[in-house]
Amino acid sequence: MNIIFGTDGWRGILYKEINESTVSLVAQAFSDYVNQKSSNKNVAIGFDGRRNSELFATIFSEILSGNDINVFFIRQNYSYSSFIIHCKR
Repeated sequence: MNIIFGTDGWRGILYKEINESTVSLVAQAFSDYVNQKSSNKNVAIGFDGRRNSELFATIFSEILSGNDINVFFIRQNYSYSSFIIHCKR
């Protein structure tokens, strides 16, 4: 599986390249990275108004939690800049 990242993150065709299965694979890879490389096991996850954004954020959160990573899940639609401001509080 090839994953293409642009200036704003993961790029791909919804349902073909970005779907529940590929989100799960990326979440597990990220979990492995955090558990191997970081002593800080806290991750904030949010979503925006795009199609399936909340579903994909939920899947990502569940996989991280299953890998003993503390997830702070922001349960409302936020723009990226609003999410950063919210996390800093």
